[in-house]
Amino acid sequence: MLKIAIIGAGLLTAAAVAFAQSPVDPSEYAPCKTQQACSMNVGGGRSMGPGGGLSMGPGGGLSMGPGGGLSMGPGGGMSMGPGGGLSMGPGGGLSMGPAGGLSMDGQYKGPWSPCLTGVLGRKWNSENCVGM
Repeated sequence: MLKIAIIGAGLLTAAAVAFAQSPVDPSEYAPCKTQQACSMNVGGGRSMGPGGGLSMGPGGGLSMGPGGGLSMGPGGGMSMGPGGGLSMGPGGGLSMGPAGGLSMDGQYKGPWSPCLTGVLGRKWNSENCVGM
């Protein structure tokens, strides 16, 4: 019985976390930071498809897993470290250089941080996207 209760509590916690980090109504989005961050096309910052900013799957913008937009780990969208979505260094989401999220070639190649796509709303951005 205890095991079932613990599993049930875990599922409720996971559901609460997912609900708390659900995108807001599109009319309440915070401004996106790049043209690709506004894109609803495959892989775009506001796409629900694989790798998209509204995807909860692997590498998705609402994923807390490796490389996900809500991950603070290496390469994550909320990481300020090398390759992170909030990094200004090489490969970072805020880098204007090679493979950077704000790269001059107009192609976003980094993690989809909600700080870049604005899909969690102005309030969330103001509380979580320091310096943006």
